[in-house]
Order: sequence, then C-alpha cells, then structure tokens
Amino acid sequence: MSNEENHELPKVGKTAKEFNILAGKYIEGSVKAALIPLVKEAFLPIIPDQTEAIEECYSQGKDYMEKQLKKHVYQIIKENDLVEKQNKLDQMLTDAKGRERVSTHLVPTPSQVSLGIVYKSKQMELLRLQKMLDDLTEENYKQMNAIRTEIKEKREKQATFDKQIKQFSKTVEYANSLPTEDLIATMEELDLKDLDS
Repeated sequence: MSNEENHELPKVGKTAKEFNILAGKYIEGSVKAALIPLVKEAFLPIIPDQTEAIEECYSQGKDYMEKQLKKHVYQIIKENDLVEKQNKLDQMLTDAKGRERVSTHLVPTPSQVSLGIVYKSKQMELLRLQKMLDDLTEENYKQMNAIRTEIKEKREKQATFDKQIKQFSKTVEYANSLPTEDLIATMEELDLKDLDS
C-alpha cells in the first residue's frame, strides 16, 4: 500500500509490511491477468490509424483497474482491522520468545489461543481475497470473450458488405460496357416480360 493509502492506518509492523507486499503482488498479478495484450491488438486491424489512442486507452484502463483494486483491498484491510491484528500477532510472537518454555506438559496459554484466532481470521481474509481475484479474473475473461465475439461478427458483416459492393460494381461495369442500343433493347425486353407475366 502507498503512504497515501496508509495514512489512516496504525503504525505498520513486520507482519503487516509483509502482508502489504503480498497484497501488492496480488494486485499486480490481477491486473496482468486481466489486461491481456490481445484486447489491445484486436482493435489495431479495425482502426490502424489510431494506434496511439488505443495505447492510451489501454494504459488508462490498466491504471483504473489497479486503482480500483487497491481501493477494495485497502477497504478490506481497514474494515477487518487487519493491521491491528497483525501488530498484535507480532507482539504476541515477541512476548512468546521472551517466555520460558513449559517443560512438564503442554497447555495452551491465552496468548496462544489468541494467536490461533488471529491466524484463522487472517486465513479467512486471504481466502476472501483469493475469491475476489478469481471473480475479477473470470469477469474480465467474459468481457474479453464478448469483445472478441463482437469483433468477429463485425468482420463477418464487413466481408459480406464488401462482397455485395464488389458484385454491384461488376454489374455496373457490365452495364456500362454494353452498347447503348443493346442496353435499350435489353431493357425493352425486360419490360415486355414483365407485361406478359
């Protein structure tokens, strides 16, 4: 998390710093997974003269997605008091190192019980973050597939249109190549056929 995003959080301890590094990698990986270059490349054949605009749109989309993902991750950290819990975990670990070990029998101390609760909470949040990543990735793949399908349909329509234009052009060229007398005779013949029918 950046300083701007940390200004409302308590002082960050060792575990929280490591968690922030992990969250940063999660965000970076999510953005990379979502913004496949194929999306950008798909538009180049359609509007090749707009390369710079496509690059700019791709860059803006990447920045927006990264900003929104950071915002959601920060909100989860804040809502669940993860920094306080992680700092408490650090303190409990420090306290545990300073204590003498129980040599006769193993009885969990209140600190160990609290540690287990914090660990479970942290695991649940990690699972929640993973689910959020999976949902975002799935949604982005759906959107990219929809874009590719739309591009394919437009290309097919364009090909059909080009074929019709080409056929029309050939018809016009053929009509222009006929002598005027033959063309008039053909038109009169067509008119007579219409009358007979």
